[in-house]
Amino acid sequence: MTLTRLKNPGGIVDLKEVVGEGAYGKVHRGVLKNLKQIVAVKIIPIVPEEKEEIALELQVLAKFSSHHNIARFYGGYFQPVPREDKDGILRKQLWLVMQYCANGTATRLVKALRKPKPKHVIAYIMKEALNGLAYLHDNKIIHRDIKGGNILLTRGFRVKLVDFGVCAQLQHESSKRDTVIGTPYWMAPEVIMCDLSPPGTVHYDARADIWSLAITAIELADGEPPLSKMPAMKALHKIPSNKPPTLSSNHKWTKYFYEFLVVALKKNPTKRPNAEQLKSHPWLAKVEEEKSLETLRHLAEEYLPKPKEFKHREWFAEDDVRQNGEDDMRATDNLAKMRNFSEAAIVTTLQQRYAKDIIYTDIGDILVACNPFKSIDIYNRNFQEVFSASNQQRNPFPHVYNMAQATMRSLVHSGQNQCCIISGESGAGKTETAKYFVRQLLYTAAHHASGAFDATQWSSLEQRILASNPILEAFGNAKTIMNNNSSRFGKFLLIKFDTRHRLQGVSIAQYLLEKSRVVQQGPSERNFHVFYYLVSGNDITAERNALLLNTSLDFVYLGGTSTENLAALEDMGQDEAVKGYATLMSEMLALGFSGAELVEVKLILALILHLGNVSFGVVDGAESAEVFGLAALKHCSSLLGVELDVLSRALTKRVTVLRGEEMVKPLKPFQAEDNRDAAAKAIYGRLFAWIVTRINNTLLPDLEEEMREVGVLDIFGFENFRLNSFEQLCINVANEQLQYYFNQNVFAWELEELKSEGVNVANITFENNKPLLDMFLQRPHGLFAILDEESYFPQATDESLANKLHTNFANANKYYGAPKSSHTLEFSINHFASQVHYNLPGFLEKNRDRLSEGVERMLLECGIPLVRMFFRHEVGATGIMGSNWQADIDRSNATTVLRSLTPDKFRNQLRRKASMDRAALTPQAAPQHGKAKKAPTVSTHFRQSLTDLMSKMMQAQPHFVRCIKPNPRQIGDRFEEEFVLRQLQYTGVMQTVEIRKEGFPVRLDFDEFVRRYQVLGYRPGALLEESKAQLACVKILTQAGIEQNSQGASRSSVWELGKTKIFLKYFVTDRLAAQLEKHGEAAVSLQRAAKGFWARRNLKRLRLERD
Repeated sequence: MTLTRLKNPGGIVDLKEVVGEGAYGKVHRGVLKNLKQIVAVKIIPIVPEEKEEIALELQVLAKFSSHHNIARFYGGYFQPVPREDKDGILRKQLWLVMQYCANGTATRLVKALRKPKPKHVIAYIMKEALNGLAYLHDNKIIHRDIKGGNILLTRGFRVKLVDFGVCAQLQHESSKRDTVIGTPYWMAPEVIMCDLSPPGTVHYDARADIWSLAITAIELADGEPPLSKMPAMKALHKIPSNKPPTLSSNHKWTKYFYEFLVVALKKNPTKRPNAEQLKSHPWLAKVEEEKSLETLRHLAEEYLPKPKEFKHREWFAEDDVRQNGEDDMRATDNLAKMRNFSEAAIVTTLQQRYAKDIIYTDIGDILVACNPFKSIDIYNRNFQEVFSASNQQRNPFPHVYNMAQATMRSLVHSGQNQCCIISGESGAGKTETAKYFVRQLLYTAAHHASGAFDATQWSSLEQRILASNPILEAFGNAKTIMNNNSSRFGKFLLIKFDTRHRLQGVSIAQYLLEKSRVVQQGPSERNFHVFYYLVSGNDITAERNALLLNTSLDFVYLGGTSTENLAALEDMGQDEAVKGYATLMSEMLALGFSGAELVEVKLILALILHLGNVSFGVVDGAESAEVFGLAALKHCSSLLGVELDVLSRALTKRVTVLRGEEMVKPLKPFQAEDNRDAAAKAIYGRLFAWIVTRINNTLLPDLEEEMREVGVLDIFGFENFRLNSFEQLCINVANEQLQYYFNQNVFAWELEELKSEGVNVANITFENNKPLLDMFLQRPHGLFAILDEESYFPQATDESLANKLHTNFANANKYYGAPKSSHTLEFSINHFASQVHYNLPGFLEKNRDRLSEGVERMLLECGIPLVRMFFRHEVGATGIMGSNWQADIDRSNATTVLRSLTPDKFRNQLRRKASMDRAALTPQAAPQHGKAKKAPTVSTHFRQSLTDLMSKMMQAQPHFVRCIKPNPRQIGDRFEEEFVLRQLQYTGVMQTVEIRKEGFPVRLDFDEFVRRYQVLGYRPGALLEESKAQLACVKILTQAGIEQNSQGASRSSVWELGKTKIFLKYFVTDRLAAQLEKHGEAAVSLQRAAKGFWARRNLKRLRLERD
């Protein structure tokens, strides 16, 4: 473990007075700056020869402090500024921040008590300490310094083991150590003998801690350990030769205590029990925890000075973490039901659940999902059946399947469109969560439509819809520093049902594909997965030869062929690429892509890679660009099916048409590179749009009847890299818009309606980010409007853009920050999640995203039919092409390479199809040149896309899933509390818990409530007066057994009547829906019986008539 990579503690904790001293350093009281809570801070001077022990203590605390008998670890920090240690030597320091134990050490307690000490109190302390030891030993950790001074008591007298500075880690359970370490009077004989015997002849294991624990029991009973009156070195020689010690004769202890010591102090360690065996000893088994705690409190009040009261409460306070019982994780399924909640309690609850692989937690009707970063078997058919078949008033437990079930139920009973918004940081698990949500929704729909599970229908639909996932991930996902499979586009899935809730189809809208990744990636990042699949995963020799593919090292766009150190190249493993390629080809064929189309797609991808290898320079001091190294240009010419000079001219010259006259301007090398990159980005962007459009054509038939929809939003999470550019700005503004949507739905509209309807509710505040959105999106003075204005001005530069932004926002907006130096081309934004610094160079060019007319004309006349079609059709706000693209693929003019790769069985089809395609072409399909109309910028398209997305979501009833990333390293079984806390803070989880406890998220007009649930309170067909709708609401709820002051609610009222509306707790509609489903089942049974009766009656009549 590299200590220097830890964070600086300066911004984390304020240091207060010294409260103790451990084996390696002093312990201070501290205050966490973000939580304003008390912690203990152990400061360890870093001595080079002790680095191994220091690192091990940090490792043990980080991995094993979740047990309730080990002091909870907050985090480790590196203080790089040298400070004096106890010997006056300047050393850098490691700060270990952990739980503060207000009642000090067990030694301090017993020394203050009168004699004799209460025997059950000592037994309680020993039992709890042994529990902690058993946990450590199970994880192959020996403490090696168990004594009263390393057993601490919290303010609530819970027992905690501390000080792992001399612990040892075993490789396996039978491993042994031979290092002499510990505090002399408590050391086991076999540990001491390691020093007194020839090296390697004597060893010890975890049972050395059992000896030390028994000595500690004597220490607590007698006030000091055996032999403590003699010098430590003399005691070390006495312990191996003396008989095992026992209690003094000053007091008569119970026989069980004596027997415990006899068993635990066996001189032969092989005859000494291990921790798990010792736990069952009668002396410990008879301990009554509550009685012992009560005694401790009374004794402390009488004999101990009262623990100091501080302005701030203690982090990880006992009342927070033990209120629900540690083995009953189901009691914490819903954070809105916690009796006492705080940030520390919520983080602790999530951590405890996460440690038991319980990754889902509810906040009322909102789901929190912690990414496990490992496979957990909670998504199989049995789990699907549990949730689909559940008609209980209470759902089984929090799960994404439960969210899908609730969404489907809401669609059925409300008749309103639904949407599920899945949000979180990059790497928090949004895409996987979306997959499971859709999977369960399809499964639930198959159940609902037929009244029983239709496996054939479900399997077919799942196969076709879920087959789109690996295709979209291959073309739209990439490795970033935050996530190995990061979505670099936003996806809004619309699942369509008819009015009988039968699945009819699916459409996909895609937003903000990060096209710039095609031509450049950040350090330790990769291009889109599909390029590596093609280069490293395709083993078809004919294709590889024709497409001129070798390895990733050969392509600039994949980080290769540069003069930099190739060891730093981020490549994809061969096995991953082969598997990814095979899956991609299989799924594309399953979704109806033809063999010819797949060949064209691979040709286009190879073309993009070879384009990246075309380089430019100047000859003989001229300024105009010339192509250097003709091999790459020839490759591109061959793949594109255009003449070499045509391609060279398109890349190195800017062609414009004004009033019918063509104007040609030579480009400088850097401009030619931009031109080349613009072509690559444009081709890939159109390819991705076509793939999404092609998938939609397969999944969504022409529908004429009225549809009901469930939308599923899976969009890139908030990003803050070391280097942030225009792409991160768009991504983060989109996340700001989603946060605003969440705030409006969860807080603003509910509080506003409660107030206007005269319903009292607690004063709940939340952060309103609308002013920040206005700063970006308003016209004509918003940031994007200014960016567009500069982008349309040919002479604009990054410097002029910076000046304009600083002038407009630096002093007028609290969210905007300008750099101290006017020469620094950057600005910062205080986003809802955190402050982000954006680098301005490249903003204008990325926003223009302009393809030169020369390049566009060349692509419209090239030999790749799909590419020609791409540039005849615009991509709409939802990232898909118009409906007439299929009639616009003219394959009569194909490149030699394409013809050589096209399977024979497709060639005749292509020739026949080409004649029909040409006939279908319309004059409007031809490109238009020379018009004065401004081309839309990326930010304009972004605003249109955002508007389109929000309009769809505003028409639907939302369901929210908050994905949490438990650690930044994407490691399983690792939960970093501070990292999680930051996510909970900026997403407003605390306020969400509060409003779900106190508020009423379901708000319905009286007549709408009656329309939905009338059957629960009145006979079918009963006519109700509109003026009595309010009374009808009360009767329906009463008949359904939902009293206004239902037991078990977090507040006295579970529903309230306003002036025109009824307000319901989040769980009331679940109860009502469950009863509606029972009525529906009863109605089906009655219909079945009635049909049987009439069938039998008609049959009897026919028989009589026949006779």
